[in-house]
Amino acid sequence: MQTLIYTLLNYINCSIKKDTNYDIAKTLLIHLKEVPNCSLEELAALCHVSDSTLHRFFKLIGYKNYKHFRQQASRKELKNYPQIYNFNEKQSYLQHMNENMRLIEVEPIYQLDQAAIKIMQADNIYLLGYGEFQYPALYFQKQLYSHGKLSEIVAKVNFFDDYIQGICPTDLIIVTSINGQYLHLNSDQAYYPSIQKLPCTKILITQSHDPSLLALFDIVLFCGKYSHNGLSKYAIMRIYERLIDRFHNKIGENIYE
Repeated sequence: MQTLIYTLLNYINCSIKKDTNYDIAKTLLIHLKEVPNCSLEELAALCHVSDSTLHRFFKLIGYKNYKHFRQQASRKELKNYPQIYNFNEKQSYLQHMNENMRLIEVEPIYQLDQAAIKIMQADNIYLLGYGEFQYPALYFQKQLYSHGKLSEIVAKVNFFDDYIQGICPTDLIIVTSINGQYLHLNSDQAYYPSIQKLPCTKILITQSHDPSLLALFDIVLFCGKYSHNGLSKYAIMRIYERLIDRFHNKIGENIYE
């Protein structure tokens, strides 16, 4: 459900005007807990729009249809808030965070430089991820733009349906998936074969060491080994910072502040 929530929040945050689609997104957020038990007609009535208008909105934000949207609204995910009740737990949390940072700092420079070169060479860059990835991804996207590279954050679960036909060998996708969950969001989506079919360069940022997952990518950057209690957010941010640092080293001064 996280990706769906972020998608709706991003829509209302980025809407230039409060039009019908803005109202739909806001209403869906208010009634999101009711979605799994609502028919399309009932939900359209809640949104004060027609069934066809609501269906078009689902496609607009990256869902095939209402069934696909409702499946995502029904997904249950664990909350990822730090649970620190005493001094020992605090020390353990900090130790794990520090260990993540240490592992990221020793990530080989040549790997980061390879990734930075691929970013330099790419015509189009797509940043793919799931849930909490979107916070640090916005920072990463802005830093790339500051160095003259425009990228796109794709917060859609059907990326391969919408984009795969248009991907070129000169494009680049950067998948951020701590445990590989992005690649199997839906059991009916054959994401592994789809990744293999992409003709472009593929970079993975992860903590997973699953050989079958790593083999799909041209470059793999590891961001520590602890993801519980929200530690993954800080790990993702730091690996992005290291990658931007190497990119900056090759490009030079920022174009935009």
